[in-house]
Amino acid sequence: MGRHARARKIPSMSVSKRFRTPHDSGRQVAILCKETGATLFMAELPKEADTEPPARRMGIALELALRAEADLSGADLRGVIAQDLQSFEGKLAGADFTGADLSNLECIGCDVRQTRFAGASLAKADFRGCDLRGADLTGADIRHAQFQFCNARGALFVNPLADQTYFWTTKLYDATFSGVEPGKIIFEDCNYSEPDAGED
Repeated sequence: MGRHARARKIPSMSVSKRFRTPHDSGRQVAILCKETGATLFMAELPKEADTEPPARRMGIALELALRAEADLSGADLRGVIAQDLQSFEGKLAGADFTGADLSNLECIGCDVRQTRFAGASLAKADFRGCDLRGADLTGADIRHAQFQFCNARGALFVNPLADQTYFWTTKLYDATFSGVEPGKIIFEDCNYSEPDAGED
């Protein structure tokens, strides 16, 4: 989208192909959200967002989009700063959060298949009932994070920054854990068995 693009409503379109990196201006981000129906209740970002750095403005736009249950599958959200997102239920499959700050994220029943969290901060994040199959958390900060009733089959936890990280009743078949100090991650009632044919 060009710098001088005009806002227009595009029905039934996901944000995935239209979100850009945090380097876009606050107004551009607002236009992108509005076009997808994510923030139809607002013409642009709150005025106080104007004083925020680009990565934080993108985080504000992200929060508004998530509140509106926008489909962010495949979105490029590298480096976004979006701390304390609460009670989020949404679609993030294939999104790229490389280097993002998502600390204190509360994610409930989210679709985060193949989502990239490499080098991201997920400190104190709470994933409940999420589909994390194939997600990449290489080098992510998962200290004090919790994964409950999730499906993390085939997920990558390579060289994460971990401490008091909990996995409860989570499917971990074919998940990769490496470069983790003993005792930093606690597993309770997790399933490591290969799924039956037709089972997720």
